[in-house]
Amino acid sequence: GNVWPVTPVHSTASLACPTGFTGTIERTCLISGQTQYWGDAVNSCDRIYCSEVVEEGLMWPATPSMEDVVLDCPAGFSGNYTRYCTPSGTFTEVENYCERLVCAPMEDEHGSWPATPSGSDASTPCPVHYHGGYKRLCNLDGEWEDVRDECEIDSCPEEDLDGVHYPATPLDSSVTVPCARGYTGTVTRACSASVEWVSPEASCARNTCPLVCASGPCF
Repeated sequence: GNVWPVTPVHSTASLACPTGFTGTIERTCLISGQTQYWGDAVNSCDRIYCSEVVEEGLMWPATPSMEDVVLDCPAGFSGNYTRYCTPSGTFTEVENYCERLVCAPMEDEHGSWPATPSGSDASTPCPVHYHGGYKRLCNLDGEWEDVRDECEIDSCPEEDLDGVHYPATPLDSSVTVPCARGYTGTVTRACSASVEWVSPEASCARNTCPLVCASGPCF
């Protein structure tokens, strides 16, 4: 408890408030007959606070002196930010205990997925004769999302040859298109396993005008 000094009758003694508080505690020395006694203590102590402040995107609330304040880390991280309000009402430096969540490495039918930070994509290559990749997201909880198949089969590029337009065509397949202008029929062309066009195979007939005699039947 508090220790009150020897004090003359009808005088008031003052003590400083405890650490972390402002103000005083006062008590008056009274007399009744020949008996001196202390009156009740009057406590005018107020707790010191660290003021609310925003720093580096973090909002630190008003905090009582000699207490810690803890803020959550952003999404995708574990841990917290911690700060202490000193007895004089100033915040200490921020202690950052946040750690980025990471999806653990794993293997599946698409290949090997490396350890990947939360919020980031990982990728593995496509099979032979495909381009693009398999991708999957490590979400903000540090867990793998479903695989996204962004692989596309290699194709022979679109090409115009001898008046015929051949669209892009996957390897090991063929495309059939109309003959060139002035012909009827179709042309078929294959894209080889080595992703090269082979020679077209045409079933085209030249368009002709019918025989017409100038007058009367033709002999």
